[in-house]
Amino acid sequence: MKYDRPVRELLVECVSSLPEPFTRQQVIDWFRQNYPDIAERTIVTQVGRLTEPPDKAQHARGLAAQAPLLVRVDRGRYKRISSLSSTARPPAAETAVMGLVLVGCVKTKADRAMAAKDLYRSPLFQRRRTYAERTALPWFILSSRWGLVAPDEVIAPYDMYLGDQPVSYRRAWASFVTQQLLLHGPVAGRRIEIHAGDAYIAPLRPLLEDLGAVVIDPVDARSRGEIIAWYNRFPSGTGPSETAAECGEIDRVVDELAGALSDRTAALTIPELRRSERTRLSSPGVYGWWVDADGAHDLSVGIGERLDAGLIYVGQAGATRRPSGKRSAGTLWSRIVTMHLSENAELSTFRRTLAAALRGPLRLRHEDDSRLSDWMTRHLSVAAVPCDDADDLRTIKEALLRRLDPPLNLNGVPSTPLRARLRALRAERTDGNRRGS
Repeated sequence: MKYDRPVRELLVECVSSLPEPFTRQQVIDWFRQNYPDIAERTIVTQVGRLTEPPDKAQHARGLAAQAPLLVRVDRGRYKRISSLSSTARPPAAETAVMGLVLVGCVKTKADRAMAAKDLYRSPLFQRRRTYAERTALPWFILSSRWGLVAPDEVIAPYDMYLGDQPVSYRRAWASFVTQQLLLHGPVAGRRIEIHAGDAYIAPLRPLLEDLGAVVIDPVDARSRGEIIAWYNRFPSGTGPSETAAECGEIDRVVDELAGALSDRTAALTIPELRRSERTRLSSPGVYGWWVDADGAHDLSVGIGERLDAGLIYVGQAGATRRPSGKRSAGTLWSRIVTMHLSENAELSTFRRTLAAALRGPLRLRHEDDSRLSDWMTRHLSVAAVPCDDADDLRTIKEALLRRLDPPLNLNGVPSTPLRARLRALRAERTDGNRRGS
């Protein structure tokens, strides 16, 4: 221990000095100023470990034997709780009556009416449900279509995302949910945990707080993976057969998409793409860029590593945004035509990679040089496959990268000499742009 006290005690000193609510970044900044040798990762770990609700898995291993210090009241925003001092707890929370848990709905549903707790089928919902059930508190589901729904209430499937609705609808929805909650008793002084995306929390929070509720948004995560990891700290309660079914379904989809992207006969040249029916590609999905033999030779010369003709890059369009859960407006058409084929490299990672590789062979003046567009038209073709499952699209793309290993993808794939060289060329191009600006 470098300093005279453990990090936990230093954290007590820190949060005692910060005005509430404070952010995690404010905590980090305080440590940088007062205890600069403590690693940021250590600080972040301690904040997570000492934030209510406690990490039960770590508690069982003796890593969190002391009571938590903080309560998370919003994304990345915290307040002190009574374990810090007799006066540190927010006044409303001090006298809060028994709480309840609200769980956000998800897109993936069964195809027939059933109890709401069984209707939603995504791994995220299963973890939220398990968490809610293990609290032994009353819990409800926030449905963008039906409002506040009891777990055993039978409802029909629907296709509606709250974030896609106009502000007037979201406000009316929040008012409706609040009135439904009041039918179950007063909310003044009640602690209400909301496990949902920003689209659900933002309109609800002010109405509930105006009624005196203590609204808590406990899941501190910046990506879907981190959200799942937060719930994985608690026993999952998900049966092996159900988990296997989820994994099996993803594997089946990946098999189908990998086969479609690997079919050279299904790839369209750029002129064919521009003449094609746009509506077929006006949806989320995955796509793969192919290069012919002459184009592969040019890339090999420019990179200095051998690259064969074939599938060289895989991407996705329209995946649900993380961590907000908001639907993306992106489509296959907008990603491929508007971004990759436009002469604006800022919109396209793929185009920037091509520009770095072909800077020498094509004598490119800059990343938006029309000579790159001409080369793409002569040597590239693209296979695009619509995929409606926007919620799992990022996971599907990651699996496709592991399966297909396209050489010009730089993230989520193994390191190779070709990729190392490409990264160096990309860095040189970036530095050149900065010097020229």
